[in-house]
Amino acid sequence: MPPKPISSPTLSSPDAAAKIIKLLEALHVKLDSKPQCECNQLRQELMELKKMLGKSAEQPPPPLDTYSAVKMAINDAAAYSEKAKRAVLVGRPEESTPELTLASDQKAIEELCAELNDGSLSQALTDGKIRYHRHPEVKADRKKRILKIVFTDEKTRDQFLSLIRSKRPSTVSRVPGNFVRRDLCPYELQLERKARIDAYALNCKIGGLAYGIRDEKLIKFNGIPRPLPAGYETRPPRRYSELALLNLTNPAINTSLFLQSNGMNMTLNESNSNPSSDILSTLTPMQSKPTVNTTAKGSGTGAVDRSSSEVIVPIPSIHLSVSSDFISPSSPSLSITSKYLFSDSKHIELFYSNARSIRRKSHLLSFIKSLGYHLILLCETWHTSDDGDAFLLGSQGDYVAFRKDRITNAEISRGGGVAILCSPLLNPFLIASFSSDGIECLVIDIHFPNQSNVLSSIRICLIYRSPSCSASSLTSLLSFIDPLISNSFLICGDLNFPSIDWTRLTSPSNNDFLSFVCDHRMTQFVDFKTRGDNILDLVLCNTNIVRNVTPSLPFADHTSISFSLGVPPPPSSEFVPSRQYHLADWESINSLLSSHDWTLALSCLDTENAFTYFSEFCNSLLESFVPKSSRSPFSHYPKHLRILYGKSQRASSFAPNSIRAVSLAKRFERALRVHSERVESRVIDSKNPKAFYSLCKTRLNSSKSAPPGIIDLNGAHLLTNKDKTLAFSQYFASVSTLPLQAPLRSSAPSSTFPLFDLPSISPAQILASIASLAPKCNFSPDGLPNIFYSKCKFSIVSPLLIIFNKSLHSTSIPSLWKQAIVKPIPKTSSNSINTFRPISLTCSVTKIFEKILISEITSYLDSHNLFDFNQAGFRINRSTFTQLINGTLLSVSPSIKDLGVTMQSSLKFNDHISRIVSKARAKVNLIFKCFFSTDPDLYSRAFTTFVRPLLEYGSVVWSPHTVTLANQIENVQRNFSKRLFIRCHIPYSLYPDRIAQLSLSTLEHRRLMSDLLFLHRSIHGFYSYDHTNLFKLSPLGRNLRRSHPLRIGLPYALPKSHSSFATRIIDRWNVLPADFVNSSPIFFRSYLLSLPSISFTSDSLLRL
Repeated sequence: MPPKPISSPTLSSPDAAAKIIKLLEALHVKLDSKPQCECNQLRQELMELKKMLGKSAEQPPPPLDTYSAVKMAINDAAAYSEKAKRAVLVGRPEESTPELTLASDQKAIEELCAELNDGSLSQALTDGKIRYHRHPEVKADRKKRILKIVFTDEKTRDQFLSLIRSKRPSTVSRVPGNFVRRDLCPYELQLERKARIDAYALNCKIGGLAYGIRDEKLIKFNGIPRPLPAGYETRPPRRYSELALLNLTNPAINTSLFLQSNGMNMTLNESNSNPSSDILSTLTPMQSKPTVNTTAKGSGTGAVDRSSSEVIVPIPSIHLSVSSDFISPSSPSLSITSKYLFSDSKHIELFYSNARSIRRKSHLLSFIKSLGYHLILLCETWHTSDDGDAFLLGSQGDYVAFRKDRITNAEISRGGGVAILCSPLLNPFLIASFSSDGIECLVIDIHFPNQSNVLSSIRICLIYRSPSCSASSLTSLLSFIDPLISNSFLICGDLNFPSIDWTRLTSPSNNDFLSFVCDHRMTQFVDFKTRGDNILDLVLCNTNIVRNVTPSLPFADHTSISFSLGVPPPPSSEFVPSRQYHLADWESINSLLSSHDWTLALSCLDTENAFTYFSEFCNSLLESFVPKSSRSPFSHYPKHLRILYGKSQRASSFAPNSIRAVSLAKRFERALRVHSERVESRVIDSKNPKAFYSLCKTRLNSSKSAPPGIIDLNGAHLLTNKDKTLAFSQYFASVSTLPLQAPLRSSAPSSTFPLFDLPSISPAQILASIASLAPKCNFSPDGLPNIFYSKCKFSIVSPLLIIFNKSLHSTSIPSLWKQAIVKPIPKTSSNSINTFRPISLTCSVTKIFEKILISEITSYLDSHNLFDFNQAGFRINRSTFTQLINGTLLSVSPSIKDLGVTMQSSLKFNDHISRIVSKARAKVNLIFKCFFSTDPDLYSRAFTTFVRPLLEYGSVVWSPHTVTLANQIENVQRNFSKRLFIRCHIPYSLYPDRIAQLSLSTLEHRRLMSDLLFLHRSIHGFYSYDHTNLFKLSPLGRNLRRSHPLRIGLPYALPKSHSSFATRIIDRWNVLPADFVNSSPIFFRSYLLSLPSISFTSDSLLRL
């Protein structure tokens, strides 16, 4: 048992009352140095307590000394900023002398940095930027002094602590009682010591390790308590005898604090079976648990499940009256562990922020989206028309984006812009948008079910008004909004009206906006300062539906706002578990498929029943050997980020502009950025191309799902899935072409060529067809995706062979092959139903069957020359380039776009080059906005994958022959490499040196290679088109040292076509070595890649 603490005196002792009164007076002095608004309630209760002791307060509390309080706050801030740079290693023993202790500490720090395997920390230690010392300096009678580690900044300290938590180095963990924490302020240290004493006493009482410390709070571990370490009861914490006021043996006290996670409602229940208990029992701090229900993944018996630990809050047993101004029902719980914070909310939750350029804050936006807000409203996005929705949405379909960007020109600089991200479950519709000098505005409608299960709507208006906005622009805005006001109308945004007193609804000067708000009887709900000492960001509504308006995590210099609408949210989308094919037991599936007697099972069945039997048998195997996904309650962000966000959110809610709130917000933003960099580095280091391309697509490409609000041909809004499905079915049926119903005429076979016949299909054809399928987990009406056929192709050849041959012999196919999953794909940003095109997802087995038939039919038609020579579709060795360079005469037009290339009547391609350069620049900007890594390999691979193809498609047709156009294209890669060197902290160098370091070639050199490869394929017959009007073979009559038999000549004079690809490369082609000219395309391409770029740029058009 633990040693008993010193017993406290009772009330019968006059000395006890005198000591308590002295302590209360000292506490009064401390409280008076704090702001008046913080402690009024507690001060009043202490005054009543002094009266109970029989000694009335002879003097009122001393008045506040504002200067002293401010000076103390400044001094404390300086001290706290220094503490923010320090970490503390607790429990490390000391040596016999100070010199040996210093040497031992230095060795321990070096070992610790080496174990963490972080280059920046090791370098900082080598450079002397990490210092350490024992605290306090004089040892006195202390057995162990803590080791304080001082860093240059808070970011490095946080990185050090994060690595300690994640890697658990043996330098710390191998010695019991050793741990690393941040340096605590005196108040936090007092809480930590008190919580440690409580944990020690409770563990000793139950005889096991069931309680611990986290963030200066007492927590209870889940699972069965572990046994106490040897000698645990004989090693009480420091000051145990002085601070242990908890009387664990007193059963008369039953005080508990309940914090409900969904509403954070605080109540206090007191029960005391002994009414005559002394006042010290009334002052006893108690342990209580918030009812936070969290679910964790299974852990072993006795394991510490920190994701669902119960937080125990020590409070005095005094009646508390908690104001709703300080604890909001919408505030997050003590730990953010659910995937969607508001997934069980009873209201529609909204988040508003003045982002002041969202370009480099995609990591913050992604985190906010992960919390599950129904609407996210953003002002000052600073977006332009070159920025796609992918930057706001990513590749997920969790939100629909509405934007109104500022139109920039030579006179109007970047800035402004508004965006709304709305959950598709709210069926949003864009009503109107407005833009004027210094003002951008968006108006949308959202729809939700009311109590009668009938859809109701709320109109939301998001506005940004710059401080320099003219009066005429404001008048135009109000005239635009006035006719749009509906029964429930919400205005939110940064209006920049600091002079309006929203409490009294007054303004020093005449204000049209204030008059507009009063005329429409709107209420302004933001009662805290959002920037400096002003309320600039507003939430106004003409109905009483706005709830829980609280400060939130800022994106920039404006405080963000989270609030809710007092209406029921839409029902969550039903979770449908999917098969996890990457976890499938393919060995067992193949074993059962191979051992099944398919000949006996399918021989007596027709085609329809045979395929039904096959699909049901395979689906039963997949149900047994392929696990299904489950809805994960956890966010994909690490736990330390969620905890840090919870702290920052609470600090912002209580005191938005305080030093602690700003500091925590910066810490969270830095930690989130470090997390994003680690994700990118992990993908790059994995050397997995699929993972890299998946990450890039997530950041750069937005989803192509249909918008939630659809407008039919009559202009009606379709809100329910049933209405949308019916409307799409009718529209697609109306625009589809019906097949010919007339029977085919039977004619006698021609004597010129034999009749086509396919008597049977061989196993080799089936295996070749399956091999051409992409092994992906696609949707299929029969439930069997491509990956199933790819993984089991040798096991299912036998049943497929029987089914395919039955289909050929009976001239019928299974009915399931005629069905498809139709997916409507929007071709434009409009939500009108006539802008959608259907994509039919048929069974994977039909694709296998079709490939076999197409191969046989194409071979038959080719062998008998039944194809038209100009036919390019569905034929091999045909290219879109051949259609562009060998076209027919078209009607005269200034410009026309054909196969992705914009052609002008003058054949200068200026418009096409300007368009692709603009698209490529926008994609480069998006890459640098969406990634945070400093690894040049990531940016180089992203450029070659997502940007360079935009500049090279069809270059055989449009490759420029002027200096201006060639440099216009090359400037894209030139500027990209320059920005890459700046981002990755690489010393500046000239453009040729930069691309050499990045293993890139000039775009001009690559266009020349494309021309040579195209000519090589054309001469060797890999491209089938008539090239007699472009070039002709003209071998020399005598052998030359630098010549070959495949020399070409031009059928026209040179001035006739300066930009023809044959004109550009005739000199280079005719001097190539004969061995490489006669080689295959693969070897010819390898030869071109092996040549230095200077071989082709002696007459380059580029300005390097």
